[in-house]
Amino acid sequence: MNNFFTLLLILALIAIWYFIKKKPDKKYRNISIAIAIISFLGYGVSDRNNTTTTGTSSKTEIASSSKKEHQSSTDKQRDHKAKSSSKTDKSTKANKPKIYKGYTPVNQKLDLTNLSKASDETIIDNGIDVSVTGTVVSVGIINKDLYQLLISVPTSDQLFFASPSRREVNGTIHIGDKITVYGLLNGHGEVTESSVKSGTSKSFVGKKTTIIMDDHVVIN
Repeated sequence: MNNFFTLLLILALIAIWYFIKKKPDKKYRNISIAIAIISFLGYGVSDRNNTTTTGTSSKTEIASSSKKEHQSSTDKQRDHKAKSSSKTDKSTKANKPKIYKGYTPVNQKLDLTNLSKASDETIIDNGIDVSVTGTVVSVGIINKDLYQLLISVPTSDQLFFASPSRREVNGTIHIGDKITVYGLLNGHGEVTESSVKSGTSKSFVGKKTTIIMDDHVVIN
């Protein structure tokens, strides 16, 4: 049963990418997102039924880490064409940051002061084609290619989590950088112990996040 939900999740993620990049269609994209969430939840339920002992540690590992890392490792195969990366932050920041059209600032679609109380459905429905601008408070790297970023946004009661490919970013991201992430929101997540292995600060373990699946990431 786990294999079925895993396959369904992979197919749904591929469909999300397809209906965003290859053949834009918001209706089918939303359907694909819904299927991805259902398959992920189904995987979790099936996995619990096959486990004889559970505890806090298992819940920690199953939480957002699986959700984030699996989605990130699949979604980041998108054919983005970003600006050529500079070898130093100084040369990068000397250029005017690119602004992508067609995206709405997230604070115009959601009440960030009560974001932690919003349901996943509300976040997903209102989080299509948004831009999130804030300060990077933690930087991790998975498999030498994918960032694990925690972003603090003014007035938001939750951190935002993004995992762009290093090739997609117009420079090297450091803690304290101001960045804008363009994409769609994918519900709530949580910083887990496994994230620490990639470089995420231990101080953020257990923190709730809002996940953004990126189309573009720009260092401001």
